[in-house]
Amino acid sequence: KTIGFCSSIKQAEYLAQVFRDKGTTAFALTGQTTNRAKYMQAFEQGEIEVLFTVDLFNEGVDIPKVDTLLFCRPTESIAIYTQQIGRGLRLAQDKSYCVIIDLIGNYRNVETKLKLLGTMKESFKRGETEPITPPPGCVIEFDTRALELIHRLRQPSQRKLRLIEQYEQIKYELGRRPSYVEIGEYAAVPQGYKQEWGSYVGFLKEYQELSDEEIEAYDANRELIEQVEKTIMNRSYKMVVLLAMLERGEERWMEPITAEEVAPFFYDYLHAEKYRELKDAQTAELKGTFDATKVERLLKKMPFPKMGRPFVFENNKLTISTVDYASNDFYKMILEIVRYRMNIYFAKKGN
Repeated sequence: KTIGFCSSIKQAEYLAQVFRDKGTTAFALTGQTTNRAKYMQAFEQGEIEVLFTVDLFNEGVDIPKVDTLLFCRPTESIAIYTQQIGRGLRLAQDKSYCVIIDLIGNYRNVETKLKLLGTMKESFKRGETEPITPPPGCVIEFDTRALELIHRLRQPSQRKLRLIEQYEQIKYELGRRPSYVEIGEYAAVPQGYKQEWGSYVGFLKEYQELSDEEIEAYDANRELIEQVEKTIMNRSYKMVVLLAMLERGEERWMEPITAEEVAPFFYDYLHAEKYRELKDAQTAELKGTFDATKVERLLKKMPFPKMGRPFVFENNKLTISTVDYASNDFYKMILEIVRYRMNIYFAKKGN
């Protein structure tokens, strides 16, 4: 007797059909199902072998003979995880075990979840068959790959593994590769990818998530990408200069630029919103009406000389010294990083 926990009605109906096609009597029982008691009775009597459901069997339903659970959805809540496992742990005549098949990889908070099944060992060494001591009369068997994963998760530094896991979860939820902005909004730790892989794009390359064109753009401009991601922002000025360059479009944004060209955009951007003005437009050069001479002087004094390699400021021009390859994909990469960093910068200032 099997219950499959699904994330949507569409998924439950799809999986039920897949199982029927393979010769198993399966049914999708959801909140939209009429006469649910009839199907529950058929399930208890063995007329239906597998029930796929969405949030119906978390609690309040007791079918002791259920001996197999399929996790077909990610389950982050410990409470729900406990309730779902509980559907298979009822005692019944001729029932000696419960099979739990995790098809998703619900290993977030793995130690907390393992504690539900027994007592966690203080140390777990390679070669051991169990990371926990199960209750008296119980045996819990772990797949060797699961044991290896648990061992890695219990190492002192698990940042890379957790970042990969986090990326996979966000990708699963979105149904596609997360953008830089999305990895920041959902994960709130793009900094981790920067520290471990040099940049989020660097992580995507190592994880084989980039197209051939994107890899070529990354390899040719790695120094620039990492500089834009990591450069210190005591003020927003560097990112505003980059925005001014990007405003010229995909074809021209990497060309040299002068303070005269940047000044009008620089002033207008910082005065366009009150929160920007209050935070970063309070110097003498930016107060009052636009004065090209003053703003140009500020640019030459502050952001231009401090952009960092591969930016070079000489002969009154700001140049990117290592321009080897550019593309629309690369343009979008830089634009996303700049926009995200600007949003975070002003958000951290309480606005």
